[in-house]
Amino acid sequence: MSWDPLAEPVTRLLAHSLTLRSRRQEVIAGNIANLDTPGYTARELPFQEVLRQYADRGGPLTPMRTHPGHLTPPVAAGLIENRGEPVDLDQEMVRLGENLFQFQSAVQLLNRKLEGLRTVLEGGRP
Repeated sequence: MSWDPLAEPVTRLLAHSLTLRSRRQEVIAGNIANLDTPGYTARELPFQEVLRQYADRGGPLTPMRTHPGHLTPPVAAGLIENRGEPVDLDQEMVRLGENLFQFQSAVQLLNRKLEGLRTVLEGGRP
C-alpha cells in the first residue's frame, strides 16, 4: 500500500486551484491579445464557481471522452464564459495581477503543506 500526499483533500484542492489559476491566466492573456480584434468580447473563467463545483464533487471537472479518438480538452474548457462586453485593457491588467497574486499565494500554501508533511515524515527534524 502506497501513500500519496497529493491525495489528501486540501492538497488536491490547492493543486487544482493552481491548474484553474493557470487556465484563467491564459483566458485573460487571450482577452488582452484580442484587444483590437473587431467583434471580440471578453471571456472569463469564473474561478470561485468552478473551484466550488470541484470541491462539492470531490474531483476534477473534466469532460468525458466517449471515443478513444477524441482529444482531451483543456481543464475547464467548457466553463469559460463570454462576458459580452468589449475588452477593457485596464480591467484585464487588474485581473491579470490579481490572478497572479492568488496563484503565488496558492503556491506558498501548497509549499507549506508539503513542508509540513516532510517534517512529519522526518520525525520532526528541521
